[in-house]
Parts: sequence; structure tokens; C-alpha cells
Amino acid sequence: MGLSKIAGRMINSPLGSISSTIVNSSLRRLGLQIVRSSPELRSLPSYGFKTVLDIGASNGDFLRRVRPVLPEAFIYCFEPLPELFAQLQRSVSRDRRAKAWNLALGDTDGAGVMHKNDGIFMSSLLPMTEETLRVFPDAKHWMPQDVTVRTLDAWAESQKLEPPILIKMDVQGYEGHVIRGGRATIKKAQVLLLEVSFVELYEGQWLFDQLYDAVRELGYRLVGMTYPLCDRISGRALQTDALFARSA
Repeated sequence: MGLSKIAGRMINSPLGSISSTIVNSSLRRLGLQIVRSSPELRSLPSYGFKTVLDIGASNGDFLRRVRPVLPEAFIYCFEPLPELFAQLQRSVSRDRRAKAWNLALGDTDGAGVMHKNDGIFMSSLLPMTEETLRVFPDAKHWMPQDVTVRTLDAWAESQKLEPPILIKMDVQGYEGHVIRGGRATIKKAQVLLLEVSFVELYEGQWLFDQLYDAVRELGYRLVGMTYPLCDRISGRALQTDALFARSA
């Protein structure tokens, strides 16, 4: 789960300053939960996806959101942090067409170190920049967390991924590394759903222009974006989710 998800209260929306987290915590006492119908999900059923790769699955939020619109797709989930993976596994255990791996995906196979943040959904294999700490001052406390890293292409070699394929990627600035390690698999997909940044929030991350050039080289074109996460002081756009489809 990326910054644009945990900071919904900072985005211009019909809910204004009301946090969906607060609303859901109240409803959970009644056994209820709000499931968002996000703009980036509405067009997905038209592609008839058989396979979804949920890279950066966090606690299973995307799995729960996408399942109602893709009821028959098999969803492969990847989450490196143990605490979030434990929550993800609980969601996967209730879904007969999902499986989870306790892995980070990148451009090498081996060990990695996550910058595990107090705001756990902002944790990354890349260190945060001063800009992120300015916008999110509570994120300054972190600790190292050892994780296992594999390339997407190495993982996919032992899998039979049935097309059409959707790849969702929300990896806190590590998108470029995942793409470098997964070009062959990405070329086999039909749609990419990527969290993209317009400001460097993690050191060395690919910004939107570089990501767009990379996926366009792999045969994709931009077909849509969601409302951006904005700096509430300057109004500058920081991040959004972008949908890319393979060119005809």
C-alpha cells in the first residue's frame, strides 16, 4: 500500500478531510467495511484477466479491492515485511484463487534490507528523501529489516501464468528495479497498474518520465490516472496511480 492510499485525507475528494481508516475502524465494530470502487479498477473486467501479479501486496488491501471485479483471476501476491505478510496470508487463506510469497521483487536475486518505517506502509528498499520527511514528518523513525529479493523473471520461470495478465506494482520507489528484473514477464502482460511519482520521495527512484519511457519501450501506452496525492501546503502533485495498456 503506497503513500497515495494511506494519505487519502490529503487528496481532494468528496470525503474532504475524513479519513477512510477512521470510518472503517468504526464500521469494523459492527462487522462492516467500506470497499472502495477505485477509478483504476473499473475498466479491469473488460480485459478478462486470468492472472494478476500483486507486487507490493502489503496487508492484502489490493487483493480485497480487486477480487469483486476480477472474481475468477488467480492472484499472486508479493510482500517482504513479516508483519504485513502475516496479515496478507490471512486474506489469502480465505481466497481459493490467491497465493502469497514473502518476497521483495527487484533487479537481483539475494538478500536486501528494507528501511522499515514507523508508518509501515511507507517502508522501502530505498531510503527516504528530505522531501518525504518534510511532507510526512512522522516517517523519520525507521529500522533495518532483512528481506529476500528475487527478480520477477526468475520467479516467473517456475510458474505457468495464464494470460491475459495484469501486473500491479506499488513498491515505494523501487519500480525501476522491478522493471529491470522483470522485462520478459512484463512483456507478456496486457496491463500495468503502477504507483508513479512526480517528486523524488525515495533516493534514486525513477520518476514518472523515466517509468513512462521504460514501459513504452516494452510496448505500453498510458490510458489513465487517478487523483494525485498532493502536498497540502504547496498543492504540488506528488504521486498517483497510472494505468498502462499494451499498444495494439
